[in-house]
Amino acid sequence: MDNLRDLVVRRVRYGTNCRHIAANRDGRYQSLPLDHLIPLAFYTISTDLKKTHNISYIAQLDVQQYKEDKDDLFSDWQKYCKALNGKLRAMAAFEGAVRLVGQLVPEPERQAWSDRQMTSMRQVIPLDESGARKTKGKRDDSEAQDVPRGTEAVVSRLIADHDAALSLKRIAVPADMNKVLPLLRRFIFVGNKLSHKRRAELRGGVLRNGLSDTVRLHLHPMSGEDCMLEVRVCRSIGQEISMAAEASIEDMVDMFGNYLFDCMEASHCRQQEKSAGVVGTTNAVRVVPCDDDTPDMLLEMKVEFETATEIYEDVFPTLP
Repeated sequence: MDNLRDLVVRRVRYGTNCRHIAANRDGRYQSLPLDHLIPLAFYTISTDLKKTHNISYIAQLDVQQYKEDKDDLFSDWQKYCKALNGKLRAMAAFEGAVRLVGQLVPEPERQAWSDRQMTSMRQVIPLDESGARKTKGKRDDSEAQDVPRGTEAVVSRLIADHDAALSLKRIAVPADMNKVLPLLRRFIFVGNKLSHKRRAELRGGVLRNGLSDTVRLHLHPMSGEDCMLEVRVCRSIGQEISMAAEASIEDMVDMFGNYLFDCMEASHCRQQEKSAGVVGTTNAVRVVPCDDDTPDMLLEMKVEFETATEIYEDVFPTLP
């Protein structure tokens, strides 16, 4: 994988890559958060990305270099949107606005709230490649500096909406780790134990009686809808899970164990994928970086409602 580092360099002309990434946002780039997507757009080229199997790894390399170069994410997001046209530009502007407003949402709720906004948008405007701009002549992408139109209106609507949305969301925490071990495969349990936050809990005695804030259950307010199990893991384990999710869903059976794997397979998200003929990979599982100062990663898994309720009753002694 070291040869991938040679591909990571700030590009002067980035329009083609921006359009390639935006057109495939709901495909191979769906698992990447926006603060990884933007560096990927400006530090790689589409021809290299099309040949790369481990997108998560090269995105992490891009992010590292992006931070070292002290680039401006907000400015590059505007350039990214400007490089797009039509539907793709509107959706990119919306996603950026969601991220901006998401910073106002308390950390435990932030990801779930952001996911709801993006899901609502995709239900109204499904993404396809028809929104990609087709250009015939050369264009100086470095001149793309305008703020996406309509962003202010999107931000205003999201701010008005986020308080009501948060009031409906329930997050079960802390988890009784004595009961988590039978739930999680040892592979993931060890990954959790090696995470920075879990080690800090064990060292500092912040949570006693085997309780931990590193395993959470996001309960959907509507019965029958998918819930989300969230497990903080160390970076190495997170990367292995991410690679398995991109390569083959069968690799997840050994990682998750039959119980968790079956919970994921029974989710609405997974059932819809099967109905659409998607069998080799899944978006019901994703691994994202933690938005704190640790290298920890979050394993997020969709689980069907009834099983999530059972997990809550067995593993989580209290619900704030």
